[in-house]
Amino acid sequence: METQVNLQPDPEDVEKNKAMAILAYIIFFIPLLAAKESKFAMYHANQGLNLFLFWVAYFVLSWILAACVRILPKQARFRISMSN
Repeated sequence: METQVNLQPDPEDVEKNKAMAILAYIIFFIPLLAAKESKFAMYHANQGLNLFLFWVAYFVLSWILAACVRILPKQARFRISMSN
């Protein structure tokens, strides 16, 4: 026996929490506090959180990579000057 899953959001929930869904991508925790009962708002809050975490990881990794790129040429010049 197969169970059917309804993936369509409730139209009333969508209309009521459209602003919360938009805010979720700007400040993800507002819908977490203001619209806990809305599946629509929670979905977009989770997406906003994922986007924020991706952005933080990207920022940290790019900062580390930039630091490595700045350090490597200095080490190369130091090694060349030590070999002469």
